[in-house]
Amino acid sequence: MSPITRLSLRLRIFLFFALLGLGGIVLLAVGMAFGYRQLSDPEALSAFVLAGVLGGFAILALTTWIWVLFDEHVARPVERLAAEMRARVHAGVGAQIDSELATYLGDLAPAASAVAERLAKTRTELDTAVAEKTARLRQDTARVTALLAEMPDGVVFCSSDHRVVLYNARAVDTLGEGGHLGLDRPISEAFLTGPLTQAYERLCQSPDAGRADVLTATQTDARLMELRMRLVPADGAGAAAPGYLLSVHDLSDDLSHDADADWPKETIAAVDIATSISARLARHNLALRHDLGETLLRCDGFAIARLFEHLARSWAKVAGHGAFVLTFERRPEGAQLSLRADTGVPNYELVDDWLDQPLSAQRPQFTGRAILVSHGVGLQLDDGLGLILEIAGRAVEASGGLEYDFGLLDRRLSDADLRALSFVVFDTETTGLDPQRDEVCQIAACRVVNGRTVEAECFDSLANPGRSIPSSATAVHKISNEMVADAPPVGTVVQAFHGFAGGAVLVAHNAPFDMAFLKRRETEIGNTFDQPILDTVLLSAILFGASADHTLDTLCDRLEIVIPPADRHTALGDAKATAHAFCRMLTMLEAAGFSTLEQLIAEFGRHRRVIKSLN
Repeated sequence: MSPITRLSLRLRIFLFFALLGLGGIVLLAVGMAFGYRQLSDPEALSAFVLAGVLGGFAILALTTWIWVLFDEHVARPVERLAAEMRARVHAGVGAQIDSELATYLGDLAPAASAVAERLAKTRTELDTAVAEKTARLRQDTARVTALLAEMPDGVVFCSSDHRVVLYNARAVDTLGEGGHLGLDRPISEAFLTGPLTQAYERLCQSPDAGRADVLTATQTDARLMELRMRLVPADGAGAAAPGYLLSVHDLSDDLSHDADADWPKETIAAVDIATSISARLARHNLALRHDLGETLLRCDGFAIARLFEHLARSWAKVAGHGAFVLTFERRPEGAQLSLRADTGVPNYELVDDWLDQPLSAQRPQFTGRAILVSHGVGLQLDDGLGLILEIAGRAVEASGGLEYDFGLLDRRLSDADLRALSFVVFDTETTGLDPQRDEVCQIAACRVVNGRTVEAECFDSLANPGRSIPSSATAVHKISNEMVADAPPVGTVVQAFHGFAGGAVLVAHNAPFDMAFLKRRETEIGNTFDQPILDTVLLSAILFGASADHTLDTLCDRLEIVIPPADRHTALGDAKATAHAFCRMLTMLEAAGFSTLEQLIAEFGRHRRVIKSLN
């Protein structure tokens, strides 16, 4: 692309007329000089200079006048007409193009309107044909979706780079406050990933194993979770690494074991048990070091983890220290796990007392001794507290299962590509329009993944601004002082929003205004909003020209997005409208040659004055 083609049409036309005017003045000067030489009369010099100056100003004025008319009636209409055609080609807008946009361009506007109308008709016919051919596929998809939604266990599907591709409502309920699940968000926001990545690597190396049982903990509250992992290979030659399906079961509430019952045993890696114990002890400021191998054990992983946690906490209270080591030793009769510390081993009386204590106040029968009895082992006291567990063979996958084709897994784009990014589109409602004196009273946002709005992943919270909301502000956003009286303080809401928006590009309409309120709270919350920020005002200016109107209402009208009157000037309503507009503009931007975040940010510099005019 040559340097001249990087310039906008209007700027190129301006440069053309500027060059034309300058060339006319130069030619006039050359002609006047030649005439003066031919006359050879020194007294006529002043007359020639005066005539040249007047002629130069006349040429400049005429050129400027013609340029203004050309810009108003040709350049601007051409830009707007191009944007309107892109909106109909790439954003699904169906309204006819207004012929008044290009009154002085002859048949161009009617011809563009005819092309757009024919395109809409062709698109309708194509959509009908595709709908008929894919009716059965949609029906099967609905059945699979219903099946996944109603499964008793949580289901999470992840790509090979450990990002969430699918999850059901049960997974969200099971996770609770323990972490965050969201499309295209890393699974590490939900679970401790050490056991996950180790199990994934084991399955990739031995795909015939079928599945792996993983014991891990939730990221926030360290609740024990049993995850069953199955690989789902990608299709086609040169396909990417396989994704994996996780079934999620919360073990922290599974305390109904009985000492006389045959407790269920699973095949689980010793290192997964150690990781879970370490995570739970860390919540009580107790440290556990371990270096366990990949040996698979046959045991109730949850019960064994709870037993060692209870022993370590009880031992710490007696010894007055909080540093332990979990060791592993392979023996002929099995695998010995031993809990050790620098201090001496506690006596039998103490250990017997610990084993008789319930591990849960709600389940008095769930004791350490019951766990030992159920596994048929005893606790050995030599240089630590040890027990020997059965070493298991590799797990065998049961026949049958669920097959499904996830197109999202086939998407392998550059990290810089707009389609590969996740966006959080947000809006704030405030007590006034001065970011230095006013305060936030509501924040709302929704996520955009793979070019579509994820309606199920929204953030919406009122905030107590710590000051009275003026009646003039309430008249706009309908938020009263009574509504925010019991709301969390602004800092708490901003902190929660920061967690929701983590790892995503922020998008807002007139972003500098909203960001000014958030930036004020960075020191208080101990985090910064350092991700890239896109402004839909500037995106509109890029697509529809800087001279067009760029308010949210006008932008939505232009893109045929309807904002329900009750939702306008509410944070969530405006955030959703902005998100829908952004999704439509995203396709138009790609068609206009802006496919990367870097290109957009570089283009923003040419339109900063649009934002300044709004603020």
